[in-house]
Amino acid sequence: MGTHPDPDELLIWIATLRARAERGDLARLGTYATESGTLDIALAARVMLADLDHFGDLSPDRRRDLDIRIRRGLLLDDFRRLRAQIG
Repeated sequence: MGTHPDPDELLIWIATLRARAERGDLARLGTYATESGTLDIALAARVMLADLDHFGDLSPDRRRDLDIRIRRGLLLDDFRRLRAQIG
């Protein structure tokens, strides 16, 4: 994969995505491809945001676990792909 944008910039975009989802701005934007099929973009965003929130709820020791760090990294890659698709 290529270079990743600044992590802080991605987190700012995710905060913007959260606001867009809460306002309903993601409705009718089409679908987002996942490993298991396609989801409505609004639903995909809500699921991804919930997953990200879950990582934040873990204890500091659990967040340092290699498997958790890998899964969070994959989720951030999903956010990058969604960002490339919807801006």
